[in-house]
Amino acid sequence: MPPSTKVCRTPIVLGIDWGSTAVRLFKNLVKEQRLELVDNRAALSKCDETRYQRGSWSGYINISGNGPVYTGDDVPSALQIPAKLILGRGKGIDSANPLLSEVERRKGDVFFERRCQEGLQEIVKAFASQLQKECESKYNPLEIVDIGLTIPAHWTLEEEGLYTSILKKAFPRSSRWNCRLKNIYFMTEIEAFAHFFFDDPDRVEQYLGDRVNNFVLLLDFGGHSMNGCIFYVRRANDRFAFIRAREPFGIVGGTAQWEAAIGEFCTNNTLSTGGFRTKVTPEVRNSLLRKFREELRMLECDSFREIELRTKSPKGYDAGSGDFWTTISANQSAKFFHDATNGPLGLAESQIKILSSLEGRCPELGARVIVSGGTAKNETVRGRLNDFCHHAHLPPPVFVHENIGSYESFNIARGAALATAGQMTLLEFMGNGAAFGIQMLQGQGNPRRLWDDKAFVVFADKDRSRRRGRSYVVKVSGADRLKIICDPFWSSNPRATQLDSNKAYDVLDLLIPDAGDWKFSLSMGPDDRSLLFEQSMILDGGRETPPPRPIILQMEFQRSSRCFLVKIDEEIDSLDRGPALKEDGTFTALTTELEQSLERKVQQRLTARQYPVDSDTYSAQSFGLSLKKVRRSDEGTESRSQKRPSGRWKPQGKRLPPFRRQYARNRPGESQPDHWQTTDRVASSSAVA
Repeated sequence: MPPSTKVCRTPIVLGIDWGSTAVRLFKNLVKEQRLELVDNRAALSKCDETRYQRGSWSGYINISGNGPVYTGDDVPSALQIPAKLILGRGKGIDSANPLLSEVERRKGDVFFERRCQEGLQEIVKAFASQLQKECESKYNPLEIVDIGLTIPAHWTLEEEGLYTSILKKAFPRSSRWNCRLKNIYFMTEIEAFAHFFFDDPDRVEQYLGDRVNNFVLLLDFGGHSMNGCIFYVRRANDRFAFIRAREPFGIVGGTAQWEAAIGEFCTNNTLSTGGFRTKVTPEVRNSLLRKFREELRMLECDSFREIELRTKSPKGYDAGSGDFWTTISANQSAKFFHDATNGPLGLAESQIKILSSLEGRCPELGARVIVSGGTAKNETVRGRLNDFCHHAHLPPPVFVHENIGSYESFNIARGAALATAGQMTLLEFMGNGAAFGIQMLQGQGNPRRLWDDKAFVVFADKDRSRRRGRSYVVKVSGADRLKIICDPFWSSNPRATQLDSNKAYDVLDLLIPDAGDWKFSLSMGPDDRSLLFEQSMILDGGRETPPPRPIILQMEFQRSSRCFLVKIDEEIDSLDRGPALKEDGTFTALTTELEQSLERKVQQRLTARQYPVDSDTYSAQSFGLSLKKVRRSDEGTESRSQKRPSGRWKPQGKRLPPFRRQYARNRPGESQPDHWQTTDRVASSSAVA
């Protein structure tokens, strides 16, 4: 029998970060557990290192109309724009923003629009051709099994669709190197950075210290936008696990916008020899902007001075020899800077205040701010962030470009490769300490519509010794709302019955059950890839109606957040604020309209039962961890002195272990239910495996 001619390929996972100035790639050799930079071998010595590091692919498109639409290198004589503006369709950017000046001037120009689309495809072809060579290598051929793409937090499914379409059109159609473009996973840029940052336990411990649990605000100040997210970080077996504590956020603005404003100023206010205003060619404009980027490195914190930009006349220039120059006053420079950074800095300040409030609410947890990105290298930006942390009584922020080492601009691509390679089964997730619970939003005496801080644990299978959870029996008023939440790192003692909603994320909304005694249970599905959920009302005599009918919750692993969510197979236009389970056992989207309908239902039932809805001296805020844009945060920006302590919990009438100071409340004229027990007739404080 002749020997097999089948080529043994090394599987890799590819991480791609399409930034404002360049495209950066990292590959993850999964079996070897090794990360490698995909170095741009075709780049020439003309790389403009005032914009991006060597090894990446230029992210600029030539819109001059002369020469190739994409060369991969700095072209001093060409008018170039960032390709990311076209890839993102200008999402979130006002038409008056200088970033879009060239695009707005050519609006409706079919030739320009076609050239932009060609530019996007040429950029993809540039790095795809190098990957193809590596996949077809005779000595160590590769096989791309998964691709992770990073996007700004404010992009939508439409931008994701365009991105995917560009990749599929531009990647070579070759079965020899078997690139599986079906396996594409999106994540926000800040989530990818989180995977990079928290992957090194020594680095994390250096910045977070000895605290086991921490809230960490990551801020990435890119050239076009600032993205960020607050994470809950937990030490686990000499490593660090993390989950989003809030939704990722993003806003347009950064040094690229500042530079674009300077470019417009140079175009309209450049003088030639003799002091005459002159028409500026792309080559002169590019040279002046390069001088500006060099000047930026010398600006001190809150120091705006008059800047003179001067360059020599290009060779062969028709207007003769001599210098071209322009002068930017200190006030004008400061205005350009503030226009470009006020939005990102304002959002960063509000998120730092939220981080401070979380620390005040959970004093056993630490709180740190970690900052990355090219705009964060600006001394003024760094000074403002230091001031924000100081006023919020937080430690100074950590700027990673000072501490990470070389190739720091590739960190997001590295994180994307790490995140996309992450795999986990539901059994492993539970074995790591995950727990699911039922959380309540009480209808009565709760005018601020705040969720309880604690949830009753219905399933936690830490050691895999038990496949069934415990039942939760509770009296509801008909105006109470329930949902399933999950703490992926539940670390309570075996006899604990509660999980803290501050450390959990939303899984499934159960809407508003009718008034009465209800029983809820959750257990592992027969295939170990799903959960079985049951709910029924308990009538007099203990009879349940309707009879418990298991609802199978198919669970899927979300690589970017490393958590399990309910997989919705039905055609739902958009999950909006997340999935909800209707009375008939079908799923629906938790839309704004449904939220409004639920609130009307609550008010109608409160009025019908003449429940008091007057002001309540008790108030609490639920800081549930969130995984989707759909999950709305109730967090405000009040100072910690304005916040009241938490402790909302069902059933009422029980004092809980103190979560700082605490209040217990009963419904007016209502006593503790007698059937607070599990189906196994054991006390509610019994162990959960």
